[in-house]
Amino acid sequence: MTKEKEMGRIIIENDHKYYATTIKPSESQWLVNGNTFSFVGHTVKELPAGYYKIIYDQRDGTNKFMLVDPEGDDLLILPHEVMSKIIKDVESFWQKEEKYAKYKFLYKRGILLYGEPGCGKSSIISLLAQKIISNHNGVVISIDNLDAIYGLFKVIGKLSYIEEGRKFIVVFEDIDAHIEDKDVLSKLLNILDGLDSMPNVIIIATTNFPEKLEKRITNRPSRFDRRYEIGRANAEIRRYYLNAKLTEEDKKKYKVESIVKRTEGYTIDHLKELILSVFVLGYDIEDAYKEIDAINKRGVLRNTENKELGYKN
Repeated sequence: MTKEKEMGRIIIENDHKYYATTIKPSESQWLVNGNTFSFVGHTVKELPAGYYKIIYDQRDGTNKFMLVDPEGDDLLILPHEVMSKIIKDVESFWQKEEKYAKYKFLYKRGILLYGEPGCGKSSIISLLAQKIISNHNGVVISIDNLDAIYGLFKVIGKLSYIEEGRKFIVVFEDIDAHIEDKDVLSKLLNILDGLDSMPNVIIIATTNFPEKLEKRITNRPSRFDRRYEIGRANAEIRRYYLNAKLTEEDKKKYKVESIVKRTEGYTIDHLKELILSVFVLGYDIEDAYKEIDAINKRGVLRNTENKELGYKN
């Protein structure tokens, strides 16, 4: 391995591949393991507060935390009874560490969010993530594939050791997609049972298909202490969402109450698509209603019996 300085950066040559970093020479360090020394560059004592994914680095065969900036819409605290309960439950948990210690319980909480797609499960998670990062200097770890589950299982011990006392949220998106493999299911259950004795953690899982989850996942409070169904938006929520998103000019063109009445049975995602179609892309509102209604009723897409080549509406 060789090291060269170029324009204030360090170029590391490893197996004829070059990796550029922003590490200054004065920040370079050596990792000591017995009588061996490895180049590690800059180090920090703790993970910066933020949103992370676990990735597998093929260059050195290790799992690493990658800080990401999750993109999404503006977060709204909707006047939803379930959302209020979830926020209250989470905030109460963060204030009860001493009570958990008093009764000798592992300081962890499990929450399962289930319901149809587009009803706001991801938005609730984004809101909780924002709160733990800004209010508690916390860390959110998103687990969205099988490799990430294996990765989490391997780094739990190190994470708990280095980040002792840190507050964490671990998110399993679409947990039903990860339970078909018996080995993965076994590791997942071990994580749910105590995250390898890692404290200070809230585990949040989502699913659009709760019927696919086994009873040992859903009917055991120590794994998911609370289960919340996130349903479609009622009139109050639709009204609040529309008032928050539409401009005064939009509201003069189309009355909010008429849209609220017309969108009975819509999810938040349906409302979002309506606003994008009409107020952003300029489609006729009746055409937009018809298209969303068709999506709403159609459900799973299937081929028609007409096999002729060409495009169909």
